Amino acid sequence: MSLELSEESISDNVNEKDEGVCRDFVRGMCDRKYCKYKHETQSPTLNFCHDFQNSFCPRPKCKFIHCTPDEVDEYKRTGKMSNQILAEATRKNQLPGMHPICNQFRKGLCRRNNCKYRHLTKEDEEAGIMGLIHSNNLVNVQMNFSQEVQNVATLNGYLWYIYLELVRIYIIITSNDFGNYFKKELRV
Repeated sequence: MSLELSEESISDNVNEKDEGVCRDFVRGMCDRKYCKYKHETQSPTLNFCHDFQNSFCPRPKCKFIHCTPDEVDEYKRTGKMSNQILAEATRKNQLPGMHPICNQFRKGLCRRNNCKYRHLTKEDEEAGIMGLIHSNNLVNVQMNFSQEVQNVATLNGYLWYIYLELVRIYIIITSNDFGNYFKKELRV
């Protein structure tokens, strides 16, 4: 009886996790102790519809996010989601950390006792999206306010410096050494 393993069987075992990413893990739903698929921990990227950005998306049930190229650029540059991206990512089950919605429940067909997907009506989903958009707007307002405070602080720093310089000049002008100061500064 030989215990030798062929190269094929070794490479099959090594590459077993290379077969694909665990879709349940991506959705935050994998509870298997020894899952044979990859559990990648990097943050998932959003998938944008290039057909929509170029002019027209022919797919009525497109699974990609429909938004403008400017919104995509802003998201890639800053990580901030516009309300459109946020709503689309939620509707298309791409929002990181959110469990997907049960399509069987939507059709009235889910019979699972402990369904791992969210059971939401279309109205509940839309109300949730509006809540996310409201929260997103509050975060953006707070971030913009914080940036404005920082800008004002910088401006106040400049104004304070100018004020101190004016006070220094005033002291020089009103002092007895007024003439001597200009002689030194102008090298007269």
